[in-house]
Amino acid sequence: MLNPNGLYDFVGANGNGVRFFKTDHNNFGPVVSFAWAPAFENKFLGKLLPDGGRSVIRGGYRRSFVNDEFVRAADNALSGNAGLTSQLTTAGLNARFANAPTFAAPALVVPTTYAANNALAGNFGTVFAIDPNMQVPNTDEFNIGFEREIGWQTAIEVRYVHVRSNNLIRGLDLNQVRIFR
Repeated sequence: MLNPNGLYDFVGANGNGVRFFKTDHNNFGPVVSFAWAPAFENKFLGKLLPDGGRSVIRGGYRRSFVNDEFVRAADNALSGNAGLTSQLTTAGLNARFANAPTFAAPALVVPTTYAANNALAGNFGTVFAIDPNMQVPNTDEFNIGFEREIGWQTAIEVRYVHVRSNNLIRGLDLNQVRIFR
């Protein structure tokens, strides 16, 4: 990415079949849950939770696949290439039919080097790279809870909810100014 002779090239079905990242086909996202209203016949547990059916134990597990940043990463990479975009100034928006504005596409040379793209973008060109082995981010969620009816049309509930993910996507700016060294 830091080599000025690196190349921008087309991706997608019309770009020689090259993709931003490999397809990820192993995403199994189960959702399971349970609810149990115990009626204990054991003396100890029966005294601890009397009146069967007034207590409920609930729990569940879910694996979710999150694709919002998965899509944005490729979209940001597309918009960062100054050589494939054009711009119309607001002065041209008020033109009459007789004096219609002209549209001039930028000179398009593909593949092009990072240095050439930077010159075309007025020395503000950006290079976006995407890890081709990127996996779809996922989260694991589980919860367990206990609910007890206490009378007077009132219930009390204690619940533990846990969410965990260790592979969310984050962009890195390698050209960011470091103010602390």
